Amino acid sequence: MKNRQLRKIIYGMLGFTLVISLGFVSYATRADEIDRTQDEIDKTQDEIDRTQDEIDKTQQEIDATKNKQQKLEQAKAGMEAYLKDLNNQYASIGEQIEDLNLQIKEKEQEIEKTQAEIDILGEQDKTTALFGECKWTNERVDLGVLETLVHRSHLFQHSKVYCFLFSKSGFTKGCMERATELGNVTLVEYADILKYYEV
Repeated sequence: MKNRQLRKIIYGMLGFTLVISLGFVSYATRADEIDRTQDEIDKTQDEIDRTQDEIDKTQQEIDATKNKQQKLEQAKAGMEAYLKDLNNQYASIGEQIEDLNLQIKEKEQEIEKTQAEIDILGEQDKTTALFGECKWTNERVDLGVLETLVHRSHLFQHSKVYCFLFSKSGFTKGCMERATELGNVTLVEYADILKYYEV
């Protein structure tokens, strides 16, 4: 009887010790899992922090690039406005130069008119005029004399111009060909005048 009671007591103490041991082991295992989980959380947080730093750095680079782009666009707009202003100034200067050149040309024509020697000038009206040149030499009149007469006839503001070139000794081939091309030039030799009066 006593032996049975003693065994019960011993078995009971052994069971209580085993339960305590198992509980301690279970607690230790859970503590290790918690520590490992916390380590993983810390690592993940570190990665998140690094990623956030990279995002912040990238955002700063984007902002800096935007600022540079805005400055470049402002500089471009300013340069375009400056070039437009220069073009307007040059256009104005070009117009002034053209006006001056026109005035100079008109003055030169006026001077040339006063200095031009024209043997015959007859005006039918404001639009029609006759110009004549007489050469009393023993040489035939050449193309240069005809061109001079034509040039001087253009110094006057007539829309219809007729040129007569008189010569004692005739005309060169080049002069006659050019007179035919122009169509408004009449070549008259001294012999032709004599024939006219003989008739």
